[in-house]
Amino acid sequence: MKQEKKSRKKRRERAESNEERERGGKRGKEKREEEGKREEGRREKRTREEWKKRKRKDRKRQKEKERAKEEREKKKRRSRRENVRRRRRRKSDGREKRENRNEKRTRTRIREREGRRREQRKKEDYDGEEKKKKEATRRRREEGEEGTKGQNKRAEKGRKEEGERERKGARESKRERKEERRKRKEERKKKKKVKKEGKKEKGRRGGKVKREKEKEKEKKVERKRKGKKRKEKAGEKGKKKEKEENKERKEGEGERKGKG
Repeated sequence: MKQEKKSRKKRRERAESNEERERGGKRGKEKREEEGKREEGRREKRTREEWKKRKRKDRKRQKEKERAKEEREKKKRRSRRENVRRRRRRKSDGREKRENRNEKRTRTRIREREGRRREQRKKEDYDGEEKKKKEATRRRREEGEEGTKGQNKRAEKGRKEEGERERKGARESKRERKEERRKRKEERKKKKKVKKEGKKEKGRRGGKVKREKEKEKEKKVERKRKGKKRKEKAGEKGKKKEKEENKERKEGEGERKGKG
């Protein structure tokens, strides 16, 4: 048991030393410590900067609050001054206002009185007119120019029927006019459509002509190309022939020289 504990401890120490060696030994440890210190310093610096930033923000906020408070105070002072001025003005204007009010009331009373009188005059005139009308109707009836109530009713009915007939005729003619307009519109639409189709057809024909022209052009180019090829071929044949002739001539000359 004791032996096992010892061996376990040795193994652990050996592993730690191996690990230490892998991580750079004693120098590595020092390096890590230095890095740790540097990191700590950086953290502190960051904390200080954050604290400064917070302070700046707080100061700014405080200034804003003070400014807002000052503005509110100014507004209050201004409104107080305005109220004082208004009160003074009201006091001085009070008498004038009362006088104006009384004058207004007087004017209103006069206007109402005038209105009542006017209404009364109208009523009297209307009653007088009605009286005159009734008198005239009665006189016409007596003289036979105007019929009784029943006759008048029948005549009114006839007039109404006549008016209705006229209106019906007008409605009919209106309907006819509407129908005519609709037909004309249809005709215009048809014409427009035909015109459009004609334009399309013309466009198609134009396209066909254009395509034919292009084909003709291509044929021309092809003919030219073939002619050129023929010429080149003929040129090559001529050169070949000439070459052969030269060769034969040279050979003949060689033979003659040999004989000589």
